[in-house]
Amino acid sequence: MVCTYTPAGRLESEVREGQVAYSRYYKYNLDGSRAMVMRDDALNGTHWDVYGYDAASGRLEAVQDAWTGEVHSFVWNPEGTLARWSSDEPNSYARVFGYDEEGRLTKIERNYGSGGVQVAYEYGYNGDGARVWKRDMLNGQEYRYICGTGCAAVLKVFEKNAEGTYVLFEDYLSTLKSVVYN
Repeated sequence: MVCTYTPAGRLESEVREGQVAYSRYYKYNLDGSRAMVMRDDALNGTHWDVYGYDAASGRLEAVQDAWTGEVHSFVWNPEGTLARWSSDEPNSYARVFGYDEEGRLTKIERNYGSGGVQVAYEYGYNGDGARVWKRDMLNGQEYRYICGTGCAAVLKVFEKNAEGTYVLFEDYLSTLKSVVYN
């Protein structure tokens, strides 16, 4: 993957070639907020995403696909955390975000609009505030980060069995990776 940056250090483009080829080109407003992304890949085609912001708070309010007209809307809590992300796509659902008193993400729900709300993900933290597990309610899997932020690449995946208990499904131990920027 090849990335380029603006003189201000903002991502200007990213291009990946090969089997999973795609490209993204970014434009920014004078205040540094993202104005537009042009994205192109074999799976989703070409799209131009135009970003709109709330005049008073400066927070992202909507992203509209200039080609399809599809709009993703965002609602924020007073403290600045994302409360709701919705789309005007047919058969879509709103993502509703829940937080604890420390402002940590604790759940993501799917709101289908007709009274149907479904918990999609739940998150748990240790006493130091580090995320230690994620539960995928729809797929019946739990991800445990077994040694916290010091070695976040160590992961155990548990699946819910027929009795409703979680059993070890997969172990992961990622190795160190090097990233080189031009």
